[in-house]
Amino acid sequence: MRLAAIAVLAALSGATSWASPNRPIVHPNTSLTILSIAQGPDGFLWLAAADGLYRFDGFHYRKIPDFPFSTARKIVSTGDGSLWIGSAEGLARYRARFEVVLKEDVLELAALPEDVIAKLSLTDSARIHMDGPYLPRRYMHLTE
Repeated sequence: MRLAAIAVLAALSGATSWASPNRPIVHPNTSLTILSIAQGPDGFLWLAAADGLYRFDGFHYRKIPDFPFSTARKIVSTGDGSLWIGSAEGLARYRARFEVVLKEDVLELAALPEDVIAKLSLTDSARIHMDGPYLPRRYMHLTE
C-alpha cells in the first residue's frame, strides 16, 4: 500500500514538472499601487494607478506614456469602446487617443448607457454625454 502511494505521488509530481515549462509565468509588479481596474474593449485590463495608467495583457504591465495626467484614480469602460479615466487633475477619455474632458479633481466615476457620471466633490457631480461635445451638466447633491 505504501509503495502504491509513493508511485502515485511520483507520477503526479512528474506530470506537474513536465507541464509547468509550457505555462506562462506572470511576474507581479509589486511597486504598483492600483486604485481601479476596468476591462477595455481590446480585452486587456486597464489599471488606474497612483503613478499613471497601465495596461495588463496577461503577461506584462505596460505604462501608457501618452496619458495626459501624472496619476489615475478611477477608470470605467463604456459600451461605445471608450475608457474614461479620472484623476486628481481631471477626466480623460481614451478612444484611439486621449482627450481631456474635465480639468477638475475626479473622486469617483460611474458609467451609464449614454453618459458618464463624475463625482467632483462631496456635493457636486457632473454628467457627461458620451457623444460630446463635452459640456458637463452639473448636479448639486444635498447632504445631511
